[in-house]
Amino acid sequence: MGLGRAERDSNVIKDNSDNSVTIRLAQNSDDFELLTPLSRSLHAEGRYRNYPYNLERRNALFAKVIEQPDRNALFIAEKREKAIGFLFCSIGPYMVGDHLIATVTSYYVSPSVRRGLSGGEAALRLFKGFAAWALKRNAVELQVHAATGIDPDRTDKFLKRMGFQEFGRSYAIRPLEPNGKAGEAKR
Repeated sequence: MGLGRAERDSNVIKDNSDNSVTIRLAQNSDDFELLTPLSRSLHAEGRYRNYPYNLERRNALFAKVIEQPDRNALFIAEKREKAIGFLFCSIGPYMVGDHLIATVTSYYVSPSVRRGLSGGEAALRLFKGFAAWALKRNAVELQVHAATGIDPDRTDKFLKRMGFQEFGRSYAIRPLEPNGKAGEAKR
């Protein structure tokens, strides 16, 4: 499958079919509002579901795409003008270098379409949009942080089919539970 040859100037990826999935960049706060049900669904399904959902924090994060569009992007996957997925990414220099790394911080495809053709098309097009955006900004590497805990084996398979290589793992410990009580490390 792979990312293929990403177009450097593409803001929308679409074919001419009425059934196709369209990918576009978020442009304003109306787009953020459009994604509220999906971001709430991501939160409810993901590993952070025991923590309160903070819409203001989400809006502040998404606002970065308006404030710093050369450094941040929010792609929206739509089918028949309904949001079915999104991908939030950023680009910046490596900690001790000048080369630019583009990073997917969060991506999500609605469970209602995830396992069907539209879900696969949405995921593929979101990542192709990300690749085109990153190449336009001269990224030397694309990274994905898949830390939601949502179907990690399927995510791993998808990303490897896209050409990504695993380079590490994520680890977490909860010294305090959301209620303030001491947590236990799971073995």
